[in-house]
Amino acid sequence: MILLISLALVPSVRRVPHNSVGPTQWWARHPPVQARSVDGRPPSVKELATQTAPDAALQLGCNYPSGNAFGELPGGPIHVPAPARELTNVNAHITYMCATMCSTIYESNASPTIGDKPEDSRGKALFEETIEQQRNWASASSADVELCIFDDHGDYKSCHAPMAMVVYGGTMIIAWRGSQTLSDWINDFSTTPILSKNWRDVAPELRIHAGYTALVDNEMCLHEDEFKKCIRDRNIKEVVFTGHSLGGGVAHVAHLFALATWANDETLPQVTYRSLCFESPMVFVVDDAGPKTQAVLDQLMDTARNFVFCGDAVPRMYGNLAYAEGLYHAAIENKLDLPPALGGVAHKISHSVLESALGSLEGLRMYYQVNANYYHYSKLIYYETPTSEPKLVAPSKVRAIPFSFYNEQICEYFSGDTYRDLHYCWHIHGVLPYAMSPQYWPLVPVGSADDS
Repeated sequence: MILLISLALVPSVRRVPHNSVGPTQWWARHPPVQARSVDGRPPSVKELATQTAPDAALQLGCNYPSGNAFGELPGGPIHVPAPARELTNVNAHITYMCATMCSTIYESNASPTIGDKPEDSRGKALFEETIEQQRNWASASSADVELCIFDDHGDYKSCHAPMAMVVYGGTMIIAWRGSQTLSDWINDFSTTPILSKNWRDVAPELRIHAGYTALVDNEMCLHEDEFKKCIRDRNIKEVVFTGHSLGGGVAHVAHLFALATWANDETLPQVTYRSLCFESPMVFVVDDAGPKTQAVLDQLMDTARNFVFCGDAVPRMYGNLAYAEGLYHAAIENKLDLPPALGGVAHKISHSVLESALGSLEGLRMYYQVNANYYHYSKLIYYETPTSEPKLVAPSKVRAIPFSFYNEQICEYFSGDTYRDLHYCWHIHGVLPYAMSPQYWPLVPVGSADDS
């Protein structure tokens, strides 16, 4: 985030898009719903601060295919089928339901209204209708689906990510929405790695992202008794925690919470706890793991999965600093419109801007050093290109891929765009889970020839 703030301070030298083979010109026509753009660029921190609640859309398709470059391709939106169980650890109908829940929870919580107004029930109705349609689509599964909890957190809607819990046959799925508000962004960057008494006894050397830990603690204070009652009363065999972006980070922490507490609760039946997340950032830091902590980490690696779609920067946060720096320098060079031979000059300018803006880089270096310890303790379902087959890989393999690896892909979809690196990261992050939800496959972008 600090890197991108400094980028915004550099004077802009715009170019006219040329020879576009991808969606470079639609940006001005369809800025993203998730955070409104200004003059064809991502919003500044000041502008984000005014967006305390998202637009009141309350319909599917506003975030994808509309408002997303990969949803408005000339050949039609990108659709991504669910991978096989060998990759996800769950059956395909569960993966599709997770994708549908993680997508719909954004758009069913799009209204900024809170309280007891009649229109506030529309979001829940949209969500419930959509998961029922998803169940009907998955004809191979005859399991019933029931929405048991839909909590947008009322007056605290702009501070706490909305959550929904669904029972789908013998599986309980708990989903959180990703970042939509200023408070969500603050939670994203509350990256202090903290210890917690919730898992101190089972993983004493495991530190967790402070912002996401606080959100899980709040959720468990509100709903843990209901979660556990449902597990007991509904003969639940499997609990899957899911979410996109921030929601995925919260889901990973909730997965750890369940392994550390629910798995040792003698009042609960034998249940398998899993997480299946979309583009989640890293949430775990380990201090020289002892045997107990290592056993928990091994369990997480076995039962946790996280989708990483192409060059999305969010799953590289917060530990992959080399990737962030690669993005930063590429964006600087494109924004200044300098030839490659002068790339070193752009680097020096960018660091000069940082130093003048922040006064001293020492505090920033210390922040980097702490964040560099973050790591994924889950296997990653990685897509190299938007149309390639997924592979199940170790976190270290994705961590080794530099940002420059995606340059050809970025130029293909955003040729001639001054802000192509930033726009690519912005839009690639919003492909999944929408493109994997069958409820979004029939939708067409607003204003397209097929839109009636």
